[in-house]
Amino acid sequence: MKVENVNLTTLALSETWAETDVRKLTHQAAAVSDIYAARFGIDRDATWYLAKMTEELGELQAAYLATQGAQRGEVTLTEAR
Repeated sequence: MKVENVNLTTLALSETWAETDVRKLTHQAAAVSDIYAARFGIDRDATWYLAKMTEELGELQAAYLATQGAQRGEVTLTEAR
């Protein structure tokens, strides 16, 4: 992949926004996880975290494959995003 005419100031700003978004999403995900753990008596030990990360990675892979046209079944580009 060839990258041309990259504005480093814009790139740095966009990375800062991305980091902020990731922190916000992480906080929101943790809050939802706390609710489920309390409601269903889930002990979030190392095994639970491994299973959760595996589940999330599977969803990420499915979304990526959909953007490449390699998904299972019919998925629109909007659904893949």
